[in-house]
Amino acid sequence: HLFKCEVPTLFIMECVQMYLPEAQSQTLLQSLTSTCPNSIFALYDALLLNDPFGTVMQNHLTTQKLINSSMLQNRTLASQVNKLLKHFDHVVGCDMLDAYETGVLSNEQRLRANRLEMLDELEEWVLIMRHYCFIVAGTMTTDTVGKEGGFRIMNDFCFGQDGVGFHEDKCLMKVK
Repeated sequence: HLFKCEVPTLFIMECVQMYLPEAQSQTLLQSLTSTCPNSIFALYDALLLNDPFGTVMQNHLTTQKLINSSMLQNRTLASQVNKLLKHFDHVVGCDMLDAYETGVLSNEQRLRANRLEMLDELEEWVLIMRHYCFIVAGTMTTDTVGKEGGFRIMNDFCFGQDGVGFHEDKCLMKVK
């Protein structure tokens, strides 16, 4: 096989963790970081906030017999970030509304998205955007510290160029 575990690797998970039992979720994260020590993890997942929309989401998981779901145990952005911090050195994330409004998207991308279709129910869009998050986590070995790759990749991925990327005032950032 041609996969090189020592090369910085980006793993992308879109609404995967929320359906896994918490123990399997933790095992998966541990396996990724132990197999690929120079990994970056991008997570798009749901937040199960304590409001009517969150209750509907929780009832759906219960109906689907996903009572051990990772999402039921990691309901907030802070709990998601803390969970990832057990396996990664750097974690940064925000809910999707903050991602949209504060610069994870460029101004051009936001303008293009705004022109696509007018929303009838802006309140519903805001509600949905608050119930999903985008988190990036990274683990770099000491071999990559200060070298091309490693932390530079994590920094460029999270904070980008020209002001595009996560913003400290709207996002949750933690470092081990």
